Amino acid sequence: MKKGVLLLACLVLMLFAFQTKAMAKDSVIAYIDLVRVEAGVNELKPLIDQKNQVEIQFEQLRNQKQQEFAQAQASGESQEQLKKLYDQINQELAAKEKEVEAARAAIDAKLQTVLPKIKNAIDAVAKQVGASIVLDNAIVWWGGVDITDQVIAKVNGQ
Repeated sequence: MKKGVLLLACLVLMLFAFQTKAMAKDSVIAYIDLVRVEAGVNELKPLIDQKNQVEIQFEQLRNQKQQEFAQAQASGESQEQLKKLYDQINQELAAKEKEVEAARAAIDAKLQTVLPKIKNAIDAVAKQVGASIVLDNAIVWWGGVDITDQVIAKVNGQ
């Protein structure tokens, strides 16, 4: 009796194991680099370029102002003059930081209108390659099908 139950349990486990392997063969996992997709979408490129330019200008301004302040300190300016210069520099940097934030906000606003297109492109490409799941490339270490370029082409209407 015990041998029969044990044999039946082994058969059920083997059947389950073979069925799982068969299901795994049919499953296609795709992955996508969303950062590359965002950078590759034609509607977003001008905004991203503008944001990058403003960020570069901000870094250059900050470096320039740091040098100015260091020179003022080295030349023996009074504490009052250094404080005025420091406040002026902070105002200029705050204004430039607002430009950077405005550029980022413009990208975010445009991204909200483009996201449905990206999602539809992901759905279409996933069906095209027979993928049952699409993951972000940051969590895929090995294997899978990269559909990033196909999604970018589909969003851009190519």
